[in-house]
Amino acid sequence: MRPSRLWTLAGTDSTVRAGAADCALGQETALSASPAKDRLQSIQLLRAFAALFVVVLHSYTRTLVAQPDPGPSISSLFALSGNAGVDLFFVISGYIMFHVHHDDFGKGRSGSFLLKRLIRIAPIYWILSTVALLVIVFVPSMFVVPRTLDPLWIAGSYLFFPVEYAPSLNTPLLQVGWTLNYEAYFYLVLAAFLFLPRRIAVAGITVLFVGSVAVGMVRPFDHPWPQMLTSWLLLEFLLGGFIALVQHASGDRFRTAHLAGLAVGLVLLAASFPMGRLDEDVTRFLFWGIPSVLIVNGVCRLRYNPKGWFGRAFVTLGDASYSIYLVQVFSLPAAALVLGRLGILTGAPIDVNVILLTVATALAGWLTWRIVERPTSLWLRQYVAAKQVGRPQALPTNHASDG
Repeated sequence: MRPSRLWTLAGTDSTVRAGAADCALGQETALSASPAKDRLQSIQLLRAFAALFVVVLHSYTRTLVAQPDPGPSISSLFALSGNAGVDLFFVISGYIMFHVHHDDFGKGRSGSFLLKRLIRIAPIYWILSTVALLVIVFVPSMFVVPRTLDPLWIAGSYLFFPVEYAPSLNTPLLQVGWTLNYEAYFYLVLAAFLFLPRRIAVAGITVLFVGSVAVGMVRPFDHPWPQMLTSWLLLEFLLGGFIALVQHASGDRFRTAHLAGLAVGLVLLAASFPMGRLDEDVTRFLFWGIPSVLIVNGVCRLRYNPKGWFGRAFVTLGDASYSIYLVQVFSLPAAALVLGRLGILTGAPIDVNVILLTVATALAGWLTWRIVERPTSLWLRQYVAAKQVGRPQALPTNHASDG
């Protein structure tokens, strides 16, 4: 296997597992030319795609506000399926968590696990949620959906639990933050089962998630809490975890089958585009969830080792994917306002506007990652490490395995 190739099939030696764990747990590790980093960078590419796919959806719908009848466009063929990027994120999250913490079951490290997860997802989310709260107070017209200052809803936004602030509306301060509620619940469940041996823990999580989905099928709920706890989306975390477990147990044997599955997943996902948006039910799981599982299963078995700036740029977008996903709440209306003032939003073809809005959001997300998310996360990791061992520790800048 030649390391000079841009794409190669990933190996499965212990270096892959150790490197991923070191990266995720905030330890310095030499991954510059390792299989672990190559494998993680392939996942980073997929994360970049997932984030930008969601942004394309919101760029398209934002443009439709200015052009209600835009006529035929390339964007209309796939943009309304952009929320499938969320399903990819959920499968990736399940894969990364089970991959990195494969050997932590039965060791009672739940507190440390939750602290690392909190440091990873909360700071930038809380910062941008506070910005959103200020916008609601001083510039409420910036949001398409009217907001009210319900204290319980605001508290739920910061504490990762859904609160209905209007009939059938339970998104948090950051509208896209509803996915963080699912992530937080998944982390809590995983933390609760880390005390148990792996086989028992996996069986318990499987029974919990499959059983809760079955309950939701028998008894549909209207309240946002039981809706989330019985959602089909939970199975995407579980199946992502299964990918990691199978990979640890059998390595990357049957590579041809895995790559064939990747191709099938891409075809199935593309075939769902004419369906547009899908609700959070079995239909979404079948048409977006299952293809996402096949895609992640194939991609995680590839190594991506870019040599030029162009290839590395996409890995960097993967690093910044979390910020890109969150900051779109602000960047899209701001960019749309600028394009509107320039006459582009209403005068240019819809595809041009979708591209401009998506690029603007990717740039805004990258800047947010460089200026806010990464420094804040690294400082908190260093602070916690210093508290734990009594001295500062060097921390990595790559968050590929952080989920």
